[in-house]
Amino acid sequence: MPTDDHLKKDQHYLTGLDLADRRVVVVGGGTVAQRRLPRLVSAGALVDVVSPHVTPAVQALAGAGEITWHARAYADGDLDGAFSISEFCLAYKLSRSAVYKQISARRLRTMKVGSRTLISRRAARDWETLCEIRDGQQPVVG
Repeated sequence: MPTDDHLKKDQHYLTGLDLADRRVVVVGGGTVAQRRLPRLVSAGALVDVVSPHVTPAVQALAGAGEITWHARAYADGDLDGAFSISEFCLAYKLSRSAVYKQISARRLRTMKVGSRTLISRRAARDWETLCEIRDGQQPVVG
């Protein structure tokens, strides 16, 4: 059973990277993912694994609801058309602070690619649905 001290240590992943309530995408479900996933989960990350096959240990994490497993291969172009934060602001006529409020409230999913924060087209569509955009009207972001 982890102690409170153990939990405090795991609140940050690696060198102080705070992943609590942040979406992390892991491509591949083999032994490297199996080794890294428990630390990501204990750091509070919202982990998506993209892999057609995973190890039994990774499958057990998915079965327990600790991660989300997308049983498919990563495909070139999965990030094509992703919005940067600035592009999303322009496309939806929102301020940066309004977008970051949506991200903080976990209404809008983002992904990190290197140092860039991106919003996939799928995440944008999911957000549109969540915010009930109607016939070209401004989104209701309340």
